[in-house]
Amino acid sequence: MTSRQSAAGTTTIPAKVDVVFGMSQNTSMLNIAPGLTSEIPQFLQNLESTGWNYRFVGIPLGATAINTPTLFPITGKVSVSRFDNNTPLANWLPPYPGASYTDPLLGIMSSLVAPAFTYPVPDYYGAQTNLGIEYGLRNQLEFVSRTDVGTHFLRSDAVMAIVTLSNGEDRSWASAPAAGTANPWIYPSNSYYTGSGGVYDQIKNIKVSPSLVKYYSLVAHNNRNCRGLGSWSGIYYEQHARALNGKSVDICTVSIANALTTVANDIQGTALPFRRNFLVIATEPNPSTIQVTKFPGGNTGSPVTIPQDAANGWTYAGYLTNQYTIDSPIQMDQKTGYMIELHGTARLNGSDLADVTYQNTGTVSSH
Repeated sequence: MTSRQSAAGTTTIPAKVDVVFGMSQNTSMLNIAPGLTSEIPQFLQNLESTGWNYRFVGIPLGATAINTPTLFPITGKVSVSRFDNNTPLANWLPPYPGASYTDPLLGIMSSLVAPAFTYPVPDYYGAQTNLGIEYGLRNQLEFVSRTDVGTHFLRSDAVMAIVTLSNGEDRSWASAPAAGTANPWIYPSNSYYTGSGGVYDQIKNIKVSPSLVKYYSLVAHNNRNCRGLGSWSGIYYEQHARALNGKSVDICTVSIANALTTVANDIQGTALPFRRNFLVIATEPNPSTIQVTKFPGGNTGSPVTIPQDAANGWTYAGYLTNQYTIDSPIQMDQKTGYMIELHGTARLNGSDLADVTYQNTGTVSSH
């Protein structure tokens, strides 16, 4: 007998994105910060209107966050999110059919949650005493590398979008020029950033797939007067945006609102298709008779025979109860029955179809 297996997904669930929004505390931000009090909340409202399954956390990018961690810890707080069960049950929306409010995977650790978004006060004292140091990339990397953030904020199947808002330059691993001189800052060699195990790799490796990492730099593109105060060209932030699937916008010539819209529009193209990893048949099969055929893209004229293989094929899992048959971008579609598990490239994505041909238990293969 033959059992036609449905496509993994002909509808979509909200795109998942975890936004880590790094905000400069340099003195030069004093001229920009007042406008942010209205523009960033508008960006958050735009996020809400997309219907995405998003989480948003803001962290400071000042020097003192690292130099004096007991006074200025990198304590990023989740100010807004959607489909999060920290939301009162009366206001909660399920992110996918059958989702449970009690599912711990939908929660954010309470110590990471703040009641509302606040912009960190520009750190005039820190900027003066630290000669314009800004530990932007270092603060961001340390935050997303934290165990509690990785466990209770970043989700394995969500896009991680790191956003930098600054009219300064990253000084994370640079050496300051000698006092009283006009010498430039001394940066590590480029391999420190781009080489194996370098900064790019450390950020990319936060996620299993590099395609789930995006970096956006909303920075000054030239050393000049920026909105009334001095600025530094954010070259290292821009390099990270190019290397990590993102974009860079010049905040000296583009409004913060438009810059954030650019980010939102780019993230919107990252929705993931459903992926089915279990096929269900109605009766108990003789495992030696099972054959699985896949039709990529739902095209029944182009069948592909799937081998019995635990890496990139199928294995017989037996009778399972309440088993999720879709494993990405979130577990869903619970079924009970006799199951064939798909592995690696054999799993069904989006509109892929599959046929399972088998004989019932007690029969033998004819070939």
